[in-house]
Amino acid sequence: MDFRTVVEVPSPAFKIDACESLLFVGSCFADAIGQRFLEEKFRAVVNPYGVMYNPASVLHTVQRLVADAADLRSVKVAFLTLGTNHVYRLKETGEIVDNCQKRPQALFQEEELSVDACADYLQQTVDLLRAQNPDMHIVLTVSPIRYRKYGYHGSQLSKATLLLAVEKVDADYFPAYEIVNDELRDYRFYQEDMRLSISVRMPSCS
Repeated sequence: MDFRTVVEVPSPAFKIDACESLLFVGSCFADAIGQRFLEEKFRAVVNPYGVMYNPASVLHTVQRLVADAADLRSVKVAFLTLGTNHVYRLKETGEIVDNCQKRPQALFQEEELSVDACADYLQQTVDLLRAQNPDMHIVLTVSPIRYRKYGYHGSQLSKATLLLAVEKVDADYFPAYEIVNDELRDYRFYQEDMRLSISVRMPSCS
């Protein structure tokens, strides 16, 4: 008996060659995958402004890269990894912040982005990247890391929102979430806290 569910991964229409430039933006899962590429000597830029968990913050990173005149024209493949649909707004301005910078929690209001809002932020990100390089391949993934602070049911609802949003966006999808939660369901593939997969050397994150 086979004690796992094999996830079929469709062959992409492109291949990543050794000398091509890559961009990784998103959750700590993007950090882990990006670091693996760096270890293998790929030319990769990994979360240049820090880890970004939600679709709005992923967009902010790409907008900042463009504003800083980063050379995105050479990027062959961009990986955008989503962790949550939860965002924090600064009450004073209403803006979504990417990092609370250890300021008092009372200054912020936590919200959950809808499927359509997530999809809109993602499509804006995809459009902005393709404006820099029309030939860029963009791959969306949803981080398999569960958020204990939401409760495991709440975490699943957050991931479901992201998965539904990804379906609305004109980009490729890699089933990292499905691979970890189905094919690698056995806890021997996880770290001691039973939340994080060790198959890609995950860093600890909340």
